[in-house]
Amino acid sequence: MPSPKEIPHDRPAPAIAAFFATEASTEAAALGACFAADAEVHDAAQDHRGRAAIIAWRLATQAATPFATRVLDWHEEAGRILVAAEVAGRFPNSPVRLRQAFTLDRGLIAALDIR
Repeated sequence: MPSPKEIPHDRPAPAIAAFFATEASTEAAALGACFAADAEVHDAAQDHRGRAAIIAWRLATQAATPFATRVLDWHEEAGRILVAAEVAGRFPNSPVRLRQAFTLDRGLIAALDIR
């Protein structure tokens, strides 16, 4: 069984592996380095645009509701990398299974949709 931060099989992209590896970190630069400057994230009915907004969202979420992600599987489909993950933390109905859809541009995350 892979560790919580490890992508199973061959890693789909260094930026996605780094995104999961920075999960519990408060290191904004490491998180920001995963994303394109104009990246967009959709999570919990909210949109976050640009590196600064994405960093603020991720750090605030982890501070308010600490969580850990265990990647279950991933595959490529229609130009996106779909990651199935189990997310556990201090929130109702934990753990939950989420689908995270990544779109890359030049090796960086350009879009992330979490459902």
